[in-house]
Amino acid sequence: MKKRSVKNKIVAVLLSLGVCAGSIGALAACGDKGARISVDFSAVDGTLPQNLKKIDMFNPTWTFMGEADGTLDPAALGTLSGINELKPDNFRIDLMFGNEQNGIGKPIGRNGGSGGSDEEWNLAREFIDACKESGVSPYLAAVGTPAYATKEGDDLDFRNVPDPKRYYEFCYNVADYLKRNGIYATLETWNEPDLAGNVYWLGSTEEWINAVITAAKAYYDANEFSSVVSAGIARPLKFINEPATLGGETTTGWDYFFGTSAARGAMPDGFSWHFYGPSDGDLEGDYTSGTGENNFTYQINEVRKAFERTAKTYDVRKVQQHLTEYHPVSNDFYGGKSQMNDTYERVWAFYDAIERINEASDVTRVSWPMWIASEQFGLFEPYLAVNPVYHALWDYGRLPVTRVKTSGDGNETAGVMAGADSLRAGAIVYNRALKETQTVTIDWKNLPFEAESCTVYGILPDYYVKRLPNKTPEVYLAIKKPKNEGGVTLEIPVNGAYYIEFNTAESKSELDKTANIGQLMKKEYCYTERGDGKPFADVFNGSFAAYLGMLDNDEGEASVAVITSGANKLGKLDFAVETYGELAAGENAALGVRVDYHTADGFVKSVKIAVGGFTSDPELPFGTREKADESHIFGAGGKYSLDLNANAPENWDGIIEISYFIKNAGSGALAKFTAA
Repeated sequence: MKKRSVKNKIVAVLLSLGVCAGSIGALAACGDKGARISVDFSAVDGTLPQNLKKIDMFNPTWTFMGEADGTLDPAALGTLSGINELKPDNFRIDLMFGNEQNGIGKPIGRNGGSGGSDEEWNLAREFIDACKESGVSPYLAAVGTPAYATKEGDDLDFRNVPDPKRYYEFCYNVADYLKRNGIYATLETWNEPDLAGNVYWLGSTEEWINAVITAAKAYYDANEFSSVVSAGIARPLKFINEPATLGGETTTGWDYFFGTSAARGAMPDGFSWHFYGPSDGDLEGDYTSGTGENNFTYQINEVRKAFERTAKTYDVRKVQQHLTEYHPVSNDFYGGKSQMNDTYERVWAFYDAIERINEASDVTRVSWPMWIASEQFGLFEPYLAVNPVYHALWDYGRLPVTRVKTSGDGNETAGVMAGADSLRAGAIVYNRALKETQTVTIDWKNLPFEAESCTVYGILPDYYVKRLPNKTPEVYLAIKKPKNEGGVTLEIPVNGAYYIEFNTAESKSELDKTANIGQLMKKEYCYTERGDGKPFADVFNGSFAAYLGMLDNDEGEASVAVITSGANKLGKLDFAVETYGELAAGENAALGVRVDYHTADGFVKSVKIAVGGFTSDPELPFGTREKADESHIFGAGGKYSLDLNANAPENWDGIIEISYFIKNAGSGALAKFTAA
């Protein structure tokens, strides 16, 4: 790190003493504090969406390809180092089956291969293994008709309608390969098959719907624990609402897709669609149609209405909603108002978009395009310079999940997100004014630990003119042993932000810890209601920490589950729970964890551990899908140790499903569960 100026050293000393300080290399007058924002790091706020880490990464396959056919670019792969700082669960990439595509999936189903051999997967495994080494799971968009499934007489175009029988066999072999090799990966059945212009599909709507359902059926038949998402829709409103003749009836693409999926026993784990906002970054802007039909809230509400309609006929509670390409500031496909040179610099829009996704309780994951891109919205430039959006996501990835109270008069001029756990506390403050620098004073108090350090990171436009490859943002201030109460006055330029982080000597958050609860096979979610600000539940890969909350609802429910293998080698699972807010325990309320055991006959037994006073036993759509066979209560200090072998049924195969649930727990109720 470069040496700080004498002036900035003075600023650091002042901050460590809790005295006002300026930024951008200048002390601010103590009387010019601008908007004041107070952060109480001990006051957990369960009424607000928590700082969930829903954001995955995405990039088209060719970005990682080397100059020679069938090789990967080591420099591009090297960018994955440290990706876990951003806290994604997954990295989405197109496999791009088919002879003419230079992608990581090109060898699969080619030269006589049928999708399941080690030789076919060598190239893809190089990327998958790089993801694993970097602490992120692969999310494989299985787009493309491979040579193996190409109809007789057709050329080898990845967009062709595949031969149904051979395509089923190929997809079965793909899922079987992943299962045999212990690879946890989400499989997305295609990418934008509905996009006009024959970009990814040459057949009809009915043909692509049948093809992706064939793929889903094959994936599930090969591995009952496959994670399948379908189908990367580019134009969800048209898919949902536009009448078409499909299967000999007048219907919509949505209704035909879900009806046929249910009939074939291939209901996907998630429905995926894409959203690209306008170049001005206003997610809710009415930027093309004059009716608002292209803004984010309108589109997601149309998807929700479709789910509600379908739920009257089919059980879609476990069908997640994935936005597998999501960006608040794009090259504006609709309006033609592109500003390609600055779409990755609108930091305020990125943070607003994160807040918006967290409000959407029924959105499970979003994928940020692109990881590497030229003159668009990549986290990296092709020559590996880091863009501001990378550091915006870096800051947010480090911010603790548990949200704490903030107050003051920032609001429209300055956005703020704050969180704290037992190891880290932090606050992001960003300029929401579009035309002028904002002076903001952040006053903090009640750190939940004795802080060893405080670091203030800057995301400042002048820094990025240098086009540097540094993955860590510019360190603006660094203070040892900061006080428990203090403040800092910052001048935040347009498109600028600061992240103030307090750490213990461990210099990590609780989310950085890892837990061994077996090998992850699948994650499942349940949504009894779909909308903004509904009860939520989420669990994170790696730490396997689960967060559940009611937000500002007295009633409602949410649940999430993970399926793991090899649990028979663990001996026991030690659960712990922390709760916040005024919990409304009672006979109609539920809060706890449940373990379901699996045998060759499926899930056959379950054990529930409830938080004291919560006596309701919800019938979850996980495991046995029935009420628990045994019930226990968390003990003193919110802990319970479950002897896995002593409670196991006969012929247990080591697979368990751990589910976390909350129901009617009262407004502001929040719980964090851990297992080890």
